[in-house]
Amino acid sequence: MDTCLLFSLATRAFHAAGALNTVKGASLDLSEFKRHINQCKEFTFLTTREIDAALHEAEAVWHHMCRHKILPPVVLKDEKIMQKGSVKKKVEAMKRIKLRRRAFVEAEANGELDGGAGLAALAPNDAPPDDLFLHPEIPDILKDKKRFQLVKELMKDQKGVNMEAYSVMEWWRMPTSSSVGARPRLEAFPAIGNLVKKIALCLPSSAPAERVFSILKLVLSKKDFAKIVDNYELACWLICNDLDI
Repeated sequence: MDTCLLFSLATRAFHAAGALNTVKGASLDLSEFKRHINQCKEFTFLTTREIDAALHEAEAVWHHMCRHKILPPVVLKDEKIMQKGSVKKKVEAMKRIKLRRRAFVEAEANGELDGGAGLAALAPNDAPPDDLFLHPEIPDILKDKKRFQLVKELMKDQKGVNMEAYSVMEWWRMPTSSSVGARPRLEAFPAIGNLVKKIALCLPSSAPAERVFSILKLVLSKKDFAKIVDNYELACWLICNDLDI
């Protein structure tokens, strides 16, 4: 019921999950990496057995991250097509995605990505244009240059966050090496791959906080603002347990 406590637990959980990004994971030492993996237990949908299995696999994953610490390039337009596009568009998008994967793995194996150099050469020229600023509200916002500039900056930030998120998942989908029999990292490291898949499906939501506000509306009235805070909490607990107040 303590919203602050729930927020704190969620913050710790998602901070711990940051180690599943190879850029962050490779920047940690092994003990810190294991501590991040162990802290993923803050996600209530992960069991103790899953965390223990991931910790057993952590050293191998950490050494692999240290050797492969660059995230692959992605095109948001293709990622969106794979989610919502027609079958024909999905086939074409997957062809482009596979070409980028192959080019990245080969460049990585040849040492052409040291320090991030060479990524520009992997940027596709055949991807459909991504109309980032085509939004139904934009025409009205265009009348106010300051508001439009603010929205434009926020949308750029959003694109950057989305790019990194898709890049992290793409890194886990890629094979561990350029050899023919190499498996995707999600399969090569099944325990931590299981954490990646489950955490990636975890969508932050404001629903718990909204439920708290709804309960507070039932507890508070215009004449109740002088109540002691403890009384608010007690009344909320009673309502949550279906007891009359």
